Amino acid sequence: MPVSGYHPPRAAGPDPDPLGHRRVHPGEISTKLAVPARTIQQIIHKAKVRGYNPQVDFRIRKETY
Repeated sequence: MPVSGYHPPRAAGPDPDPLGHRRVHPGEISTKLAVPARTIQQIIHKAKVRGYNPQVDFRIRKETY
């Protein structure tokens, strides 16, 4: 770290998820869980109605479904 405490900005490019998580498509989730894709879509829809915001945290918590 420089003496001044200043950190130069990183090289420009796509900013990865700050938590290091990978975004997963509902179809991929349904395949891995062996449930219909529509079921996953309904869970996501209910969570959004109840306050889920994927821009803040992409994980769906129990409180929102």
